[in-house]
Amino acid sequence: MFDTPILSKDINYDHVYDPAEDTFLLMDALESEHNNGKFSSDKTTISLEIGSGSGMISSFIIKHKIFGKNNFHLSSDINVLAVNETSKTINLNEHTSRYDTLLMSLLSNIKDKSLDYLVFNPPYVPSDEVPVLSSQDRLSVALEGGKDGMEITNILIHQLSKKLSENGCAYILFCASNKPLEYKEKINHEYNMDLIEKRKCGWEVLSIYRITRK
Repeated sequence: MFDTPILSKDINYDHVYDPAEDTFLLMDALESEHNNGKFSSDKTTISLEIGSGSGMISSFIIKHKIFGKNNFHLSSDINVLAVNETSKTINLNEHTSRYDTLLMSLLSNIKDKSLDYLVFNPPYVPSDEVPVLSSQDRLSVALEGGKDGMEITNILIHQLSKKLSENGCAYILFCASNKPLEYKEKINHEYNMDLIEKRKCGWEVLSIYRITRK
């Protein structure tokens, strides 16, 4: 089992997402895919984690070369404090790999068909509306996903057809309230959606799906 990255001791979790069960489930899914030979070890690839928060998942990807030894990894967040923490966490754990951190909303600054791998632990908690990022409240945008907790995930998946490379794939986390099986049928005409990991975490049932083009 790959070791877990270390985090800075001074992260302000009032404004940056604290790694929790969903974080570790996603890392377990990526490790499983890596160990099963899903990722090319020789091909030059580009990966992106959206919503990097503390930087734990991106550090895990980079440190253990999850997507291969020739992977260039990008980490992004709309919260500038999270971007800064991600950079610090990566530097604490890895000093030789190629990577960059971006202040960015979803896939807004990504070139068409340039991503081979995408990782997203979205704001999946159902809420009355999607919150707006503010200096007073930077955490709600990492948690609350609007109707069925799916408004942000919906936007992201609509962007995938333009941004993923022809053989690219996305690893996205869902909770039971997101109704992932219904969503799988909804996007069936355009994407394959395969379950990788599923786990009961407290009151939540969380799952990781691999999404690829038809």
